[in-house]
Amino acid sequence: MKKNRPFTQRKPRVTVMTEGVIWKQVLLFAVPILLSNLLQQLYYTMGSIIVGQFVGKVALAAVGNSGMITNLFIGFFVGLSTGEGVIISRYYGAGDIKTLHDAVHTSVALAIVSGVAIGAVGFIFTPTILRLIDTPQDVFEQSVGYLRIVFAGTVFTTIYNIGGGIMRAIGDSKRPLYYLAVCSVINIALSILFVKAFDMGINGVAYATVIAQAISAALVMISLIRTTLPVRVIIKHIRINVKRLAEIVKIGIPAGLQSVVINLSNIIIQSFINGFGSTAMAGFTAASRIDSFVFMVLNALALTVTTFVGQNVGAGQLERAKRGSRVCILLSAGLTLATGLFLASFSRFFISLLNGEPDVVEYGSQIVRIFGTCYILHAIPEAMSGSMRGAGSSFIPMLISLLTLCVFRVAYLYVLVPIFDNIHVITWCYPVSWVLNTIVFSIVYFKGDWLRRHEKAEAV
Repeated sequence: MKKNRPFTQRKPRVTVMTEGVIWKQVLLFAVPILLSNLLQQLYYTMGSIIVGQFVGKVALAAVGNSGMITNLFIGFFVGLSTGEGVIISRYYGAGDIKTLHDAVHTSVALAIVSGVAIGAVGFIFTPTILRLIDTPQDVFEQSVGYLRIVFAGTVFTTIYNIGGGIMRAIGDSKRPLYYLAVCSVINIALSILFVKAFDMGINGVAYATVIAQAISAALVMISLIRTTLPVRVIIKHIRINVKRLAEIVKIGIPAGLQSVVINLSNIIIQSFINGFGSTAMAGFTAASRIDSFVFMVLNALALTVTTFVGQNVGAGQLERAKRGSRVCILLSAGLTLATGLFLASFSRFFISLLNGEPDVVEYGSQIVRIFGTCYILHAIPEAMSGSMRGAGSSFIPMLISLLTLCVFRVAYLYVLVPIFDNIHVITWCYPVSWVLNTIVFSIVYFKGDWLRRHEKAEAV
């Protein structure tokens, strides 16, 4: 099989994933993503701390309630952008400049269109969505205001995510980190200013987030426009290439739907939490903010293995793709285990940073302790799923996640919550579903079907 020569010229900001010691290349690429995720979670958590300490537990509950909804909409696009990352990393690994150019500009066009559409739909239907999940009346009005502001800025989020995804797909995970660092400082400073000085409540946090996201989107696009790398964006070339769009959608739609169904199950879980009142909602929101620091590790390694496998499949280095996948699985399991146990050990301290009310601390710390000892069960299948997507196999991971993380969870809740009527029955829904998810993914992964199509092509 004839192959184009992959890009091997080293650039100071680019990690070439098709050569070098695997674990070093993985860490060089993953650490900036991990730090980016840390900064992102830090400013979201700081927003919750500011709201919880200066506005109150009802406002904190409103932020958490709203976050589940925005994750549903944005999650679909983030999943869809996975297809963009796989396609770009593959063509970059293969050295196909023309096709790479088309894929980049199609991705940017898709980000703009999707961001505007998601923002408009979310803004219009915010009250309806909040009623569907049984949002308590004392939380409802604040949730409406916060959500509508966030939805109005959705296009900035999609542009930043797609731009950062383009950079990461070619091995540049550092510049998105630098831009996010700047915007995190801006976000935190504006949140304090708007909430404490201008007394804008949770709307102030929403405005601060949108402004910071707009700045990060601008920085990423300016960088892509000015770069000398083969992913340079030319404004007048931003348009949809139907063939490249079809490739992106083939991988991205299953990943997007996977994100949607998981977030949909989280919204259903949130509706069950809502039934226990605003104190339970605040405790669950606080625990979710702590929980997000573990998921940033999962996300960093999942993005890394997707890019690693994508570049090496594009370069025809299938054995290296397999070895890199195994390295990422082990790293993901080890890091999440250590992080989860650390958070569980100091759960009361971390929850009290967000809200000091004893009932909120009690609810939240119990949830963090349960989650903290079980994160490794979620880390392993996430890395396996990222490996499969990097090889272009996106439907099977979606199907597995749909059954184990959505259908199973919903059935679990509707059967067990009415029987026991205890909030921690809801909490255990997550670890139990992670066990099932790990078992199914392990069976599929070790059968090796996710690389078989490329192995057959190599033999031709």
